[in-house]
Amino acid sequence: MTNKPIKSLRNSLVFLALLFSGCASVGDNFSYQESQSLELGISSNEDYRVVFGNPRTVTTEDTDDGRFEIVFYLYGKAGLGSSGGRALILEYKDGLLNSYIYSSSFDEDAPVLDTEKLSQIERGVSTVEHAIEILGEPRGVARCPSRAPSFKERCDAVDEVYAWSFVEKSKSRSVLLGIDSDGIVDRVQEVAVGN
Repeated sequence: MTNKPIKSLRNSLVFLALLFSGCASVGDNFSYQESQSLELGISSNEDYRVVFGNPRTVTTEDTDDGRFEIVFYLYGKAGLGSSGGRALILEYKDGLLNSYIYSSSFDEDAPVLDTEKLSQIERGVSTVEHAIEILGEPRGVARCPSRAPSFKERCDAVDEVYAWSFVEKSKSRSVLLGIDSDGIVDRVQEVAVGN
């Protein structure tokens, strides 16, 4: 005769083991490299479904600056001992790509920031091309004005904003550069998250 509480506990442990040994995901997987085929001011709001499939959400906002459409993609995966996620936000202004920003917590997507190289970027002197040469391809770019959450508040007094994100040990760091109409770095902002 089996003791009911022990049998119930055993069944619960088997269920938990099966649950945690499995893998769960949310959204369709996508790669940041796919977004590099999109061009600011050229790619239309009809292009993103061809490249990425159906988005998680799409919102629109009409402003004095034009009609903004924000397209949000999300992918998450969890399994025993590992988990991660990717997010991509595309912003279209009057039907043309105005900004994009990509983030990921997957190890294979994480570049490392060389802080010595960051100090080579000089406000009022460095060009955007020089910054890209130092930091690599940005994870996000916006033409101003922008309604995208990552760029909206950073677009005052600059023409474009470039964004990079890096992971250093248990810390995440973002570098945002405001670019003036001559392509010169006007603003450098670092944001650190984590321990």
